[in-house]
Amino acid sequence: MILGMTGSGKTTFTSKLTKHIITDYGVPQSILDSKPAQEFDGYPDLIRSERPPKLAEKGQQVWRPPRLSFDVLNEYFDMILRDGRPRIVWINEVGSIVKGETNPTAPDKFNDLAQMAREFGITLIVETQKLARIPASAKAQATHIIRLRLSPAAPYDQRIGNRLVGLAPDTPEPRAQHGFKYRRIDGDEPCRYYPSYHDFF
Repeated sequence: MILGMTGSGKTTFTSKLTKHIITDYGVPQSILDSKPAQEFDGYPDLIRSERPPKLAEKGQQVWRPPRLSFDVLNEYFDMILRDGRPRIVWINEVGSIVKGETNPTAPDKFNDLAQMAREFGITLIVETQKLARIPASAKAQATHIIRLRLSPAAPYDQRIGNRLVGLAPDTPEPRAQHGFKYRRIDGDEPCRYYPSYHDFF
């Protein structure tokens, strides 16, 4: 799970991370571009369509639907589950695929994917700047959290971000502009600070 405000470096970090995974494991990548901001315009396999495209068997594929609905999202996540092969699934702004503010509800097939991804060798990466809209299934199944700069976000976003990486609620923002806190949360590892992705990789 990658948390951070606009301009904090979420997309750059995730892009570097996925390139390492693709190089190391040779798996395809499916990117759901749910908040078009020209970040993926340079990707050669960018698909703009109402319906989910046939899943790529290699390389990086970006799907940018003009509109999101639970029916279409369920179809997309179900395709990934039925395919059942290792891949990277990157959701660019997970807050845009949920309904509701106080108790965000995600599509059923997204919840299934979050629960079964590891069983199929799927790396699910969700990034968001809307921390209150993280689906419960994404929080429950997360093993790694990257918390980038969240100011000037609402104070509760900063508290949530700090809590998710095991820090005190009033912990200051990362010192460097693109600095971040990292924690592997499926073990006893402490939170670590990195001034930039160069230091992480």
